[in-house]
Amino acid sequence: MSDVIINKVANSGLITVDLEEWVKDVHFECFDLTPLLWQGLALREADLRDFLKKTPVDFYNNQWVYVLIPQDVIIPQWAHLLIGSHFGNHAKGIFVGNLDSAKKQWLHQRIQALDVADYDGARVIIKGCTSPFVTRQIQMSFMLKVLPVVKSFMFGEPCSTVPLFKR
Repeated sequence: MSDVIINKVANSGLITVDLEEWVKDVHFECFDLTPLLWQGLALREADLRDFLKKTPVDFYNNQWVYVLIPQDVIIPQWAHLLIGSHFGNHAKGIFVGNLDSAKKQWLHQRIQALDVADYDGARVIIKGCTSPFVTRQIQMSFMLKVLPVVKSFMFGEPCSTVPLFKR
């Protein structure tokens, strides 16, 4: 018996994809509308325009920004577009919703822009994440993106996978 430990998973050629890890080091900057609410109930156009004039856009340079819209308040439907027009040429991207929602939207964008050549002929495992932003739809989007080129696609951990597709 040899004392050498061999990592069979590392030598198997499997590509394990953990979508939660993709977002781990991405920083999101919040643009919270709550302080701009008139009497805590509604957002007025003049208040928003005034605030945007006073807000330096360079703070949002090369940032992923999410516009946090409070629940149960009156926000004009165009408000997020006005914010986007103000920061759009400076931010990397702007999302509407809370942080988890921004992460979902970011993941969706990343998957759509994914170069599937990295997965050509590969045996891919997608990890089952318990994260609130790695939804079933996000997992489905990833699978559908790489499915045309992979050799096989599985779900789970390398030690116990559920085979889903094999070419």
